[in-house]
Amino acid sequence: MLEGHEVLLIQCTQASKSGAAKYVSELFGAIRSSYPDAVLVCPEDFEYLGTFPKDKLRVFCSLRARRRFGKLLEMGKQFLQCSAIILDLKHAAKSAHTLVHFNFPGIPFLSLLQMWQLSRRHVRLVLTVHDVYPHRWLLPVWLRIIEIKILTALYQAPDALVVHHSSQKETLIRDFGVPADSVTVTSHGVFSLCDRPLPYTRSEEFRVLCFGAIRKNKGIHLAIEAVQRLRAEGLPVTLVIAGAVSQGERLYWGECEALVARAPQGIDVVARFIGEEEVRGLFECSHLVVLPYTDFYSQSGVATMALSSGRPIASTTAGGLGELLGDGKFGFEIGEPTVGALMRAIREATDVGHDRLQAMGAEAFMTLQRDYSWREAAKTQAKLYAAVVDGSAIGSTCTS
Repeated sequence: MLEGHEVLLIQCTQASKSGAAKYVSELFGAIRSSYPDAVLVCPEDFEYLGTFPKDKLRVFCSLRARRRFGKLLEMGKQFLQCSAIILDLKHAAKSAHTLVHFNFPGIPFLSLLQMWQLSRRHVRLVLTVHDVYPHRWLLPVWLRIIEIKILTALYQAPDALVVHHSSQKETLIRDFGVPADSVTVTSHGVFSLCDRPLPYTRSEEFRVLCFGAIRKNKGIHLAIEAVQRLRAEGLPVTLVIAGAVSQGERLYWGECEALVARAPQGIDVVARFIGEEEVRGLFECSHLVVLPYTDFYSQSGVATMALSSGRPIASTTAGGLGELLGDGKFGFEIGEPTVGALMRAIREATDVGHDRLQAMGAEAFMTLQRDYSWREAAKTQAKLYAAVVDGSAIGSTCTS
């Protein structure tokens, strides 16, 4: 394995806040044990800038415009500044190789242009694919083929890809023609809120949490209707919805608000960015975290946060959620993304009772602390970097 000083490692992201920024911060912190001279290139409003030494950070402009055209112009400026920073670092470095690992790189078309530019300058590239298919398509349906072709080119441009569950790898191979040996599967590190399971408070009211960025594919409308119907049937269940409305999801959130207004009793809404100091309290007050996701192609940071905090989940098997259910040891499967299926899952959770739910959460906590640590994820990715620079096989040797 190559020594860290032989490789200039640059971690690069367009993310600035929320779970994406937290992910980048945790991974960069862990990877620095193998690559202490690694540099993080990020927006100037990156939420975790104060976590790292200033000489290991390079920043480019943040997105401040509110209108679409202004945002597009600023995104273009971001990519130009970001590429210039990376190439300046490469030229100033004494390392034999320069490797850039992209997480949350932004608009696919601009990301593709950036990768082509860097590749021509002999920069090795790694891309973590968090969502094989986007949460929201940028172009209308009749232009969807163009977007798919851009994604195909984007996934084929880097020297290696990282994904967080095996179904993502299968999709990349099947739908985008990515060679199997260029894809590494590694665990999604946990967003740990505590070093032991959160205190579990029994109560007559069964508290359900729906947490994270508000998007249609997360099935929040299903959670609202399920809880309303269960309460109408006499089950003492309450729902907390906490998270900021994602860009482009205002119309959907308006529909959810209209649903809540029909029967608001037992439903609390905190529709804004949730600061780290508030997150623990939300999970600590809950008995079950629900993820009735519809179409989903990633691993869920919310699910790992719940399980690593000692809270069982109720989820569909979309994306990597099925793996986190642990064959029923850590939660309850929502058989399909419907109100009825979610109602059945919540009933099942209430039927097993608080003792069993607390035990499920404790077992999930132990498993995720052991198998989903950022340190282990960083070790796997350090092996990947060495394989990329060496030009050796990737997927067969780096899968964890």
